Amino acid sequence: MRKIKDAVRHLTAAVNLPPQLSPGTPLVEMIGRNTLILTHHKGLTEYTAQKICAKSGEGLLTVTGNGLTLTQMNAERLTVSGKIDGVIYTEGKQ
Repeated sequence: MRKIKDAVRHLTAAVNLPPQLSPGTPLVEMIGRNTLILTHHKGLTEYTAQKICAKSGEGLLTVTGNGLTLTQMNAERLTVSGKIDGVIYTEGKQ
């Protein structure tokens, strides 16, 4: 599986496509300080009103704040709402 991902990344780079278009690449979007959308997640490792940790193909995304809730979650995408104080991306740790 790793060889396929590497081949897709090389092909994406060879045709000068943005990395976001590579299949499975995590995409993090923030709307103000109240909404975060993570596309291509691999599940949660922690979920409290102060901290939500989500796995991605590239590492662990930790969202901290107050009153955090998951307003949407499916196999591909999750949406965090609440007062977001910080976002930390830890490469390779899941």
